[in-house]
Parts: sequence; C-alpha cells; structure tokens
Amino acid sequence: MKSLLKYYHLLSIDVIFGVLAGAVMAVKITGIQPGFAWWIVLPSSVWWIYLTDHLIDGLSKKEETQNPRHHFFYKNRTLIFTLLLFLSFINIFLIVFFLPRELILFGGFAGFLVLIYLAGVKFIKTRNYVLFPKEIIVALLYTGGIWGGLFYMDREDFSYKWLIPLIAYFLVTVSNLFIYSFYEQKTDKEDKQITIFTTFEESRAKKLMLNWFVICIVYFTILIFWRIDDKIIRLALDVLAAILAIQLLLFKKSSVFSRNFRYRWVNEGAFLLPSVFLLLN
Repeated sequence: MKSLLKYYHLLSIDVIFGVLAGAVMAVKITGIQPGFAWWIVLPSSVWWIYLTDHLIDGLSKKEETQNPRHHFFYKNRTLIFTLLLFLSFINIFLIVFFLPRELILFGGFAGFLVLIYLAGVKFIKTRNYVLFPKEIIVALLYTGGIWGGLFYMDREDFSYKWLIPLIAYFLVTVSNLFIYSFYEQKTDKEDKQITIFTTFEESRAKKLMLNWFVICIVYFTILIFWRIDDKIIRLALDVLAAILAIQLLLFKKSSVFSRNFRYRWVNEGAFLLPSVFLLLN
C-alpha cells in the first residue's frame, strides 16, 4: 500500500483527480456539455504537462537533484517518455475524431501557450520573479485549461457571472502552488528552481504570500456581502472558501504538516472538494 501511495505522489496522479473535480464544478456552473472526449483529453493533457515539466527538471539536474520526484523522473526517464508518447497518442486520436471544433481551436491555442511555458522552464535562466512568476503562470494555464474551453465553446451565451467563481478558483490555485513553494523551498533552492521562495528571502516571501492570502480573503469577504442569487455559484464559492481555509491552515501549521509530506496530501486533497458537485442533478 505504501508503495502505491508513493507512486501516486511521485507521478502526480492526484493532479488528474483535482482537474476532474474542478471540471465538474465548471460544467455545473456553466451548464455547458463538452462531450465525453473532453473529460479524457483535459485531465490527460494536464497530466502530460506536469509529467513533462518534472521530466525536464529531472533531466536538467540528473543525479545532482535533491528533489525526490525529479530524481525519480530522471531514473525512470525511459518509462516516463513512453508514458508521454502513449498519452499523446490517446489525446490526438480523441481530438481528431471526437472533440468539438471549438474545443480543438481553443486547445491548439492553449497548447501553444504551454509550449512557451515549457520552453521558459528549460531555457530562461533569469532570477527575476517578475519576468517569470512560475506559480502564477502555472495557475493561469491550469485555470484557463479547465474554464477557457467551456467559455469558447458557448461564447454566444457567455455570462459574466461565471467570472466570479473563475477568479476565486484562480486565487486558490495560486495559493495551492505557493504552499508547495513554501514547504519545498530547501530542495527548490538546491535544484535552482524559480519560485517565490527561491527568488526572495524567506521572510519577504512569507510576507508576499501572506499578502496574497489577504487578497483572497478580501475577495471572498466582498462576495459574502454581494447578493448572488445563483445557488450553484454560491455553492462554488463556499467550496472554494473551504479550500482557502485549508490552505491558510497549512501555512499557519507548517510544523505539523511538514512531516511525512502531509502537506501534499492535504493540499491536493482540498482540490477534490469541488467533486461535491457530482451530487447535484
């Protein structure tokens, strides 16, 4: 059992379920039905990006890496590369034969942006966080990948009220990535990763992270007093507020959650909360 959980963690399989949970919420809010292929292409594409990102990090550091995941990817690079080819084949097949035209067009644009990001990870050597704010870029790609295709697919009936939960989802996604940077700053520094905690001194990075949490809290507080009649959007905001509360707890009680990678299980587990929308008709 421990071995299975280890691979579940190293291969970022939790990302698949997190994306699906977020997708369920987005579909329930918008009422848009993207078709069965989207439910496969979306999580497998996000997983492909995560696997490729980790593989690039593993290959760039090789045996010198201090990060267990990057070391795993370097050691098993042939297997990972084979898995990436398999995912690519499945995705191309589903995209060509089953995905709606609107989602293909949006996916092509999103894929181009992802390639730019991966090229940046590989070739950009700047230590200037303003030029390459990795957590924010990844959050934009992650959030845009889930919501953007739905918006483009039914753009004629687009409702601006959908932006309310989208912004909230983006905010907690950035917080999710900041939590990882906070807990993994030691190995990130050793591997020369670009994160908020490797760019700034720890005290300043913590202040910046705390400021981000303040922005999140202010946004959710405003929405409490803003009359929102849509019950589904209200439920989404309650779920996302719960995720934010968990993230604040992780930030506050790092001494407790740093043991045995507890922070990872809790941080990713929080992103499964939107799956509660499966209970809605």
